[in-house]
Amino acid sequence: MTNIFSPKRNFYISYVKWLAIFYMIIIHLVDWSDLHLWFTANMMKEVLHTSLIFFVTLTWANIIQAYWNYENLWKPIRKLYKRILILLAIYFAYNIGKYYIFDFSTSSFYLQFIEKQTFNLSWILNFKSFTSPITVLIMDSAFLFLSPLLLYVNKNFKYKKSFILWLIIIILIINYGIILPNYLPLNPTDPYFPINRNIVLDILYANGFVLFPMALWAVPYLVWSLLAMLWFEKRRHEAIMIFSIITVVLWALKLSNNESLLLNPYIFPLMPYYVFVCFFAMFIFIQCFMWLEKIRSKKINLLLSTFRLFWDKSLKIYIYHWLVIDISIRIFFPYIKSMWLVMILYLGFFIYSNRKTILEYNEYWYKINHYRSKDSKDTSMMIGLNNTETIPVKE
Repeated sequence: MTNIFSPKRNFYISYVKWLAIFYMIIIHLVDWSDLHLWFTANMMKEVLHTSLIFFVTLTWANIIQAYWNYENLWKPIRKLYKRILILLAIYFAYNIGKYYIFDFSTSSFYLQFIEKQTFNLSWILNFKSFTSPITVLIMDSAFLFLSPLLLYVNKNFKYKKSFILWLIIIILIINYGIILPNYLPLNPTDPYFPINRNIVLDILYANGFVLFPMALWAVPYLVWSLLAMLWFEKRRHEAIMIFSIITVVLWALKLSNNESLLLNPYIFPLMPYYVFVCFFAMFIFIQCFMWLEKIRSKKINLLLSTFRLFWDKSLKIYIYHWLVIDISIRIFFPYIKSMWLVMILYLGFFIYSNRKTILEYNEYWYKINHYRSKDSKDTSMMIGLNNTETIPVKE
């Protein structure tokens, strides 16, 4: 059972998550089907690169908005740690199962591991190689593990927003002012004071590991946490102004240094340019979704309801889209572009099999937003339903 109309849900997060899932699927289909894009299409692909930061770092925003008013934190902590076990089980089951089933000679991607002789079960278990690039699940598990500290700060710190803001600034300084310019295994140019290799920094900055550099990705996680504490959808105008100013400044710096304005060069390793430009884009998307919600059209609201469903099932869709890609390569090789058709069929079946939930979303929210009764009694009943009741619907 799932309470799809729970007050804990933030549907603007749902819209952003849907956008991330959709963009991510398109990028993976383009890359893994060896589709060669024209210049214009390749430039449009840059917009899709915003998907990664949206998909990965929404975790702490969800935690803040779901559990901010809990008196006892043990219940949410148990839920969060149960989620960690699920994510780890999915990661290892997928990678180990694919190791014994998949024909890796059909993909040039895995040659980087095979040639280095790091493609074996031991290296996979040690995060030195993988059979499926779903290491985002490992990073998400790590930040879920730390999330009780975030909940404690949110519940007990008087100046929690200032604390998170200063923490973001301090981590930015440590990452980009101290570690990256001086950590010798990362081959810095003329390090001011050299930092020798150690296992802790190797893991945090993904040196020799097929992990996301968690020390760098802590910044967007914390930014999302701060935005959630500020109830970002209510402060969107201020957020758009702040992130637009930061984006313009960063663009000016890139142009003055004759550097690329595209997003892709700044994802691995993660750079502040990518983070802040993506957050600016995110608030533009949120504003667009808010405009769509104001349109009195049942068809548009049906579309938005479908987007909300994609958020509810985001983990399932994420795993299944990799299954579609892997199975398509395994069965249809060398005709790997067939994965586009298989993906369309899968998503069509997914939407059709969940049509009841989509229609319930649509009917409920359409009535709430556009057909409120003028009668005060009816209105009060609606408000009561919106704030206190939850409607259980079977998955």
